[in-house]
Amino acid sequence: MHLESSPYCARQIFHRFTRLTSSFVPAHFSNAMSTVQDIIPFIPWVPRALFELLRARIALTRLVPQNLLALNAETKASGFGESYPQYHQDAALERVTFLLPRIGARLPWRSDCLVQALAAQRWLADYGIACEIEVGVRRDDDSAFRAHAWVIHDGKVVLGGETRKFSPLLIQE
Repeated sequence: MHLESSPYCARQIFHRFTRLTSSFVPAHFSNAMSTVQDIIPFIPWVPRALFELLRARIALTRLVPQNLLALNAETKASGFGESYPQYHQDAALERVTFLLPRIGARLPWRSDCLVQALAAQRWLADYGIACEIEVGVRRDDDSAFRAHAWVIHDGKVVLGGETRKFSPLLIQE
């Protein structure tokens, strides 16, 4: 097979990578000239984000609602957060909430809200950050049923975007 006809030729890989990294720039950076400099701190964490999203996608094939409740209870009960200083936890929280949605949107497999939430919960648990996954539902004006998953830490939504329109479906007893 000729390299140019391969779907994985170097040019296509380069274009995918530049498209992936071009959206890594946080919203508070407005200078287009410093784009590459702004994403450099996140580059070492891209493989970890890819790994967590892949592991979450595989775990999703075996996930049932009771497992999700058990995962929430397990991360709440584990008190290993004292091993990392607060600034490490804050940095990990920023990394996870920044990288997972941007990388998840560009993967060839399904990496929507539930996959991202599972990946975030696992990644944050490694830093001793207890968080919960909530799943909610809503019915649109056209009677379409919508579901969404998000991650909550300290009572705030840290991953999952706007959740006010969704009613929580799974509630820990």
